[in-house]
Amino acid sequence: QKIEIRNYCSLHNLTIHPKDILALVGRNNSGKSNVLKARELFFEGTTRLINDECFYNHKITKVPEPEWLREDIINGDKITEWWSKKEVLKINGLDFSVELGTSKPKVREWKEAVRNFIDEHRNEIPWKEERRENPTGYAGVLKGALPEFIHIPAVRDVSEETKVAKTNPFGQLINSVLEKISKRRKRANY
Repeated sequence: QKIEIRNYCSLHNLTIHPKDILALVGRNNSGKSNVLKARELFFEGTTRLINDECFYNHKITKVPEPEWLREDIINGDKITEWWSKKEVLKINGLDFSVELGTSKPKVREWKEAVRNFIDEHRNEIPWKEERRENPTGYAGVLKGALPEFIHIPAVRDVSEETKVAKTNPFGQLINSVLEKISKRRKRANY
């Protein structure tokens, strides 16, 4: 019923109420493709199109200053590095290595120790602001409940672009409309 896009590329705050067919029409560089890219990010949960230019206002978040308290960068190699220097896992008189036990922890165990440590000592931990990448979308979530989107790029050769094939945008559009008509007729006949 409603699509809201905020702070994506050139789109500060956009709300669209789509009906059965929605056409985005506008001058070049007016944001039509950004609407489709935002939709793609939401549905496909892909980060391949994400870069600094995608954000109207870059998201700033607070993260712990010590990297060994950062869940987003904890991995096996980092744990090996940090574990070899356990004596530096201290902050404001607090010893994080106590949370880890005596044997080298696995990634899951380190992350759990970080969550517990931060929960107990949030006010004693130094934090810094960091610009974060946009979170990924939700792959496959709600696809069946929302309208179908077909991107039809600017047409250069009308005779080629208007051929009805399931692989080109006009063909996708026509096949989508015909499919919906036949579904409605089937339902009307039952």
